[in-house]
Formats: sequence, C-alpha cells, structure tokens
Amino acid sequence: MKTLATFSLIVLLVSCNSSEKKNTETSSEKKETTELSKKEETPNKKDDVSLPQQGDYASLFNLERKDCSFVTAADIATALNLPENAVKDISGNGYCNYDITLNDNSNWSLSFQWHGLSKNQITKEIKSYIDEDTPLTAQISKTQDTYLCIHPFNSWLFLYNNNYDGTIQISYCKVSCRKLDKEQKEIRKKLAITLGDYLLQKHQK
Repeated sequence: MKTLATFSLIVLLVSCNSSEKKNTETSSEKKETTELSKKEETPNKKDDVSLPQQGDYASLFNLERKDCSFVTAADIATALNLPENAVKDISGNGYCNYDITLNDNSNWSLSFQWHGLSKNQITKEIKSYIDEDTPLTAQISKTQDTYLCIHPFNSWLFLYNNNYDGTIQISYCKVSCRKLDKEQKEIRKKLAITLGDYLLQKHQK
C-alpha cells in the first residue's frame, strides 16, 4: 500500500509539472505572437517622408534649363534686408553666383544651382538627411511642405521636395568663407536658410 501511494504521488507531481510547463509555454508563445504583431503593425515613420503640399513650385523645381531666372540679385537683397547695390550678380555657365556685402561690411560669395533628380532619388536623399546616425541635418520649410537639408561638411543647403524632379542647391560657404570663425559661418548658414524659405514663398502658386 505504501509503495502504491508513493507511486501515485509521483504520477500526480509529474502530471502537475507537465501541465504547468505547457501553460507557461503557451503563455510565452502567446506573448511572443502579440509582440511580433505589434511590431508588424507599427509603421516606420521614415518610410513616408512626403509632406502635405501647400502650393505649386513647378517654376522653382522643374526648371529643365540652365539659367538663373529663379533667383535674382533683387530677390537676395529683399530676403536679407540689404540695399540692392549690396548684391552683385556674377552668374555664368549655369551657375548663379553672387557677391554680397552684408550689413557688417563683410563679404559673402554665394551660389545657386539647379539639379535634375527623380522623385525617387529625392526621397532617398531626404531619408539620408533625417537619419539620426548621420551628421546631416534637415528641417521643414516655413511653407511646411519642403525639406531644407544641410550638408555641413560642404556648406550646402538643398531644397528637397519629392513631388518634383529637381532640387535647388545653395552653396553658402565657399573657399573664401572657410577662413571665417564658427559664428560667422553659422550666420551665413542661417542666411542661406532664409533665402531657401524666400524662394519657396516667391514661387508658391
């Protein structure tokens, strides 16, 4: 009798342990399935970089020609609150170059250029600028529908809008500017951003 009772107790304990293990495994599987499901349902915010459009910028981004009609010396003077004679147009060969005398009497050499890029290429460029793992930076324009992307190493500002097959590049710190101190370079970067916003507002239809 004692042996039978002991055997029965062992069977009962094994059965309980097996049941608990099965319940634990089922619970673990259920939890894992839920987490995967949540992961699949969570969209990657960087997948869609399109912004709601507030106007038509075809006259700025769809140039398909090499001229500087999209920006003038008068535009630059107006955007930066400078006298018109403080901005000299020295453009040529598809490059829109300007010599500018700022309010502190310092000189600033600035250039604009249009580049033809496909919408897909522009989307890839935008993603590279909003990637947290790179030193590249991006901000949304005052018109709330275009990216102003800064390439700090080359002192370039790009106007990227993936609804168009083209981009505007502003080179805001050329060779002569690189001897300036950090504060002076930062001022020129902010002025370039002001110009980018101005161009978008000028061409917005």
